[in-house]
Amino acid sequence: MKYYVAPLEGVTGNAFRNVHHKYFPGVDKYYMPFITPTMHHRFSKRDILEVSKETNQGLVAVPQILTKSADDFIWAMEKFLDYGYDEINLNVGCPSATVVSKGKGSGLLRDLEHFDQLLEKIFNKNQENISIKTRIGIEDEAEFHAIMEVYNRYPIKELIIHPRLQQDFYKNPIKIEAFQRGILTSKNPVCYNGDILTKEDVLEKEKKFPQLESLMIGRGIIKNPSLISGIKGDFVLEKSVLEAFHNELFAEYTRTFESKNNGMMRMKELWSYMAILFVEKDKVAKKVHKCKDAKQFTQLTKEIFEGYQLCSELELRNQ
Repeated sequence: MKYYVAPLEGVTGNAFRNVHHKYFPGVDKYYMPFITPTMHHRFSKRDILEVSKETNQGLVAVPQILTKSADDFIWAMEKFLDYGYDEINLNVGCPSATVVSKGKGSGLLRDLEHFDQLLEKIFNKNQENISIKTRIGIEDEAEFHAIMEVYNRYPIKELIIHPRLQQDFYKNPIKIEAFQRGILTSKNPVCYNGDILTKEDVLEKEKKFPQLESLMIGRGIIKNPSLISGIKGDFVLEKSVLEAFHNELFAEYTRTFESKNNGMMRMKELWSYMAILFVEKDKVAKKVHKCKDAKQFTQLTKEIFEGYQLCSELELRNQ
């Protein structure tokens, strides 16, 4: 089984990928948060830093494109191929209302005729390097049958299915029967994505779908950075390792975003997930949330790592 880290905007950027890979080995691919090509066909400085091969050394990273334009996708894809990437991912999954209203992300699923034309154009240009991350529809899972018919017309490198509708966002239950229909009817390799938070979730999906070859984990890897390391081996999370990971990531965020306070804001978002690792998770989360400046944050997190106990694997599983 291969294990991927999902693209989470504002979280799994370049700094996170590199520091995570250093402390928690085992990830087969990191998918980058989406990049949106501009009409002028230029990348921003931030985009260039994100996709630079020099800053993604030693790990497998996949750039993701968010667009409704075949021409814009092809331009960006060819740039990424020139940079040395062998897989380019099309975002057909983002459920954000602002994205969907522009016909991008899962908004592409509203007009399957236009979507089919877009795919025809980009696959006419490239038959080997395009993967897709998708939802199963907009309002009704019955839409997924027609969506799969469209996907089956093209040689997709890997179809990553998040079995929720656009209107579900991330809150409503996974529609596992829809995913089952997808994996049974797909002519392309399929990856499962959605609500994988523990090792038991992984084992359950592997048992239910023995033909599955890959799993993509999003929030689960942010809540527990050691999740994939523990699945693939006998890795046991130690507080000293978590603290070293945390401190190095804070330093990288500070460098990338040019101030300790900016770095702190990024780390506070990480703590909104990661506090679950501690027995007194609510107290930890509340303390971090109240931090007003980087000096206070540095002192507080030092106290948390010194004075608060990590959950056992059983305690994490029962949360």
